[in-house]
Amino acid sequence: MPDDKIHSLRSSHREALLEHLFAGEIMRRLWIRGEWRLEVLKPQVDDGGYDLVLEANGIVRHIYGAGFFLIGLYTPRTERQRNLEKLDMSARQASELIKRDENEESDLGQQTSGTFYQVDLFLSLNASSATSFDSDAERFVDLIFGDPFRTPTAAEHAMFLALAGYIKSADLSRQVGAVVVSAAGEVIATGANDVPRHDGGLYWPGDGDQRDHVWGEDSNKVQIEKISAKEAAIKVQK
Repeated sequence: MPDDKIHSLRSSHREALLEHLFAGEIMRRLWIRGEWRLEVLKPQVDDGGYDLVLEANGIVRHIYGAGFFLIGLYTPRTERQRNLEKLDMSARQASELIKRDENEESDLGQQTSGTFYQVDLFLSLNASSATSFDSDAERFVDLIFGDPFRTPTAAEHAMFLALAGYIKSADLSRQVGAVVVSAAGEVIATGANDVPRHDGGLYWPGDGDQRDHVWGEDSNKVQIEKISAKEAAIKVQK
């Protein structure tokens, strides 16, 4: 049987294998952290579209397989505000609703600010982008089915490089990747926040790695605490 047909002809077997590998990796990581209580459930009827349900320490997560894609619809804040006011909302009510949706305090509430950046496709609903909405959606479907002639746009390539920088960072506070491109999409510079190497550049894994996670402490935080302690001591003396 040709290798390129195995994945399609044995898709159910492959999906089950990936589910077991995923659950095994989660259990391995929890074991290393000293956590042993984990429930793994396999829905008999996946009406919700998810493949696995994981529960640990009272936290439940529904896991979707490779067939799940998250699409984010975006409209500028001013336009959202205007649309809500057309529904007989006051300016204050509309503003509070938008703010609540971005980061609602309830665990079961809207958390769009922590979810939106993780979507697989961004589609703009503002008036200026209406003409490209259908073509962008069609392009995404073509990519799902592996169209070899649908290549990344300049913006997508830039975001890919920024993501690569984020992945490279091992900063203990927050990992950030960035890229600078020209108006024509040419890459000018890429970077990430991490410990700089003493003779220029950044550290890589292996011998000589002197990043904070190797030492087990955030050097910036240590220095800030030293300065704060020194300032506090000076004020006490005065």
